[in-house]
Amino acid sequence: TRTSLVMLAALVSDSSPRSSPQSQASSQRVCGSGQLQAAADRLSAAVEQAELLAQSQLQPGDAVFFADSSGYIHHMGIYIGGGKMLHAPQTGDVVKVSDITTGYFASQYAGARRFSG
Repeated sequence: TRTSLVMLAALVSDSSPRSSPQSQASSQRVCGSGQLQAAADRLSAAVEQAELLAQSQLQPGDAVFFADSSGYIHHMGIYIGGGKMLHAPQTGDVVKVSDITTGYFASQYAGARRFSG
């Protein structure tokens, strides 16, 4: 759901030491600070229980993650099949479909998770 995606994006950005006060404030406006922490806690537990996937195992709906050479997860999307994902490339941009099998996203691919329930 949209709320789950907002919470997942907030968790990825807010758990990073590079997270800016602006991104934290934006996340808090979406959920409220107490709600954000509770959602982040629930999502963190769900991520730990989610199935870790190789790229060859991806199915539509899986969350895909991308990292730089230090291992810092900087981006995530939702796999839609055919080697493509749905994602919001950057703040202020529109949601797009991008190929994860070639180019930038192929080189930054860090893994995927499947959430059930």
